[in-house]
Amino acid sequence: MERTIKFMEYRWIGYLITVVLFIVLIAGTVSRGGFNWGIDFAGGYKIIVKFPSSARLSEIRQALEHAGIKGEVQQYGDEINNEYVISTRLPERRGNEQVQNQGISDIENVITTTFQGAQIIGREEVGPAIGNYLKKSALYLIAWCLALMMLYLSFRFEFRFSVGALVSIIHDVMLSFLFCGFIGIEINIPIIAGVLTIFGYSINDTIVVYDRIRENMTNMAKHPFGEISNRSISQTLNRTILTTLTTLIAVLCLYIMGEAVINDFALLLLFGFTMGIFSTVFVATPVIYEWKRLSEKSKA
Repeated sequence: MERTIKFMEYRWIGYLITVVLFIVLIAGTVSRGGFNWGIDFAGGYKIIVKFPSSARLSEIRQALEHAGIKGEVQQYGDEINNEYVISTRLPERRGNEQVQNQGISDIENVITTTFQGAQIIGREEVGPAIGNYLKKSALYLIAWCLALMMLYLSFRFEFRFSVGALVSIIHDVMLSFLFCGFIGIEINIPIIAGVLTIFGYSINDTIVVYDRIRENMTNMAKHPFGEISNRSISQTLNRTILTTLTTLIAVLCLYIMGEAVINDFALLLLFGFTMGIFSTVFVATPVIYEWKRLSEKSKA
């Protein structure tokens, strides 16, 4: 006989955890001074450098840190070419063209002085206007994804199911962004891609539970909706745990073995996938349960 866990009776614990998470993450983000926007959104410089074969990634980073330059260093193209992209933010003051060029020349001087034979083969500046455009575009992209997903779920199930899924996705997306602000992860294009990955992973798990609820609403038509919800979550719990566990193992390997840029992406996925499981059980399904309970109460 299958064991049914009474998740709907414990939903208040989930509500409490959600409130505590939001309070803690918001407070941490505010105490850090807000979100740490990357150069894709805040503006900055990208310089492509071809280094001599003896140069190593760690050595390039150490040279920049020793000169007091905060930037990211990433492999560019084939590893055999030994080319890297160095990215750094725009100076705080942007009074004139001389100040802008000074930021680029500082990096170039450090690189060419430290590494004999290093060649600057490309320069790119992302201005504040382009950064703001990309920031708005990312928000529009997330909003469109939410709207289209809600439309699909309304067609696939019922409107109340789409509302439950929407609340769950917004819950995961907001907590993921706040998590970035809380620990200081730089928000850039890869991080936005990570948030959308969490979006898709979370809704996939939610749809599996919703599909089982719809099936059990036919097979258990005379049972209370709370019991149907508990049975549905319990029946899919093994699938959820096994699927998520295997995914988390792969992401954990990325976090342990990856470089600094991959670490942030993997850490976000670890948090977001965990929140995806939590929201499926304690957000998405309870929203439908509360909707059903209140509608029945209003009819009585």
